[in-house]
Amino acid sequence: MAHQNLVPWRFGPSRESLHHRLGAIVLCVAAALCPPGTFAAEPTVEKAAAVDQLDSPRARVIGQLPTLVRYRLDRAFPVAVALVRDVAECRELFAVLGADGLEKLERTIYLPPQPGEGQTCRGRVTAFTGVGQPHTRLCPAFADLTHDQAVTILLHEALHFAGLSERPLDPRGLTPLQINRMVEAACGH
Repeated sequence: MAHQNLVPWRFGPSRESLHHRLGAIVLCVAAALCPPGTFAAEPTVEKAAAVDQLDSPRARVIGQLPTLVRYRLDRAFPVAVALVRDVAECRELFAVLGADGLEKLERTIYLPPQPGEGQTCRGRVTAFTGVGQPHTRLCPAFADLTHDQAVTILLHEALHFAGLSERPLDPRGLTPLQINRMVEAACGH
């Protein structure tokens, strides 16, 4: 139900800076005020790929997550998707439950805890998901995770959506720590 880790920083222009630059080019063309170098060479394939990465995949969020929680989610989510897509052992964690891991991640809806759920976020709990439910609540402690820990937590919670139960609610289930270790071993991060 809780996990931790860091996501690599993306290089290249942000979508906002690309839109700003495009707007500036349109204005300077219209006004014939373009400074030298405005019309640089076409972007490279690497730069285009970096822009495409910014467009997908993105976590589905409803409600206002704290800024640092959202930051951590936005960086960990694409990595979790890539691990399920590219690592057979990671996909197998979901297949054993009769589920498609990519579909579970894409359908997960991330939300802040509701009033009254604050007790669930006590201690080191960073997130929680009802078994078989698409809603994952991200606790404030999610912001304190490293990139790798955040990726593990997102996968852990997606496994709950896929049907995996855990202790103490299921006396025969794995503990949260055991689930985290299983995810780390299978997904190789």
